[in-house]
Amino acid sequence: MPVGGVQAGYEFRNGILLQTIYQLSYDLCSGKNRSQLRTQTLSVGIGYRF
Repeated sequence: MPVGGVQAGYEFRNGILLQTIYQLSYDLCSGKNRSQLRTQTLSVGIGYRF
């Protein structure tokens, strides 16, 4: 099952990190002539670098 996605992040000068990830997966092996969307995932993260 092929997976594609986008990841973006930013680190501020004070060490705080923000990150977002968006993922899609497709079923290309279905018996139909077109692929079907299986899952979508959106993740958001906040962190701090010491």
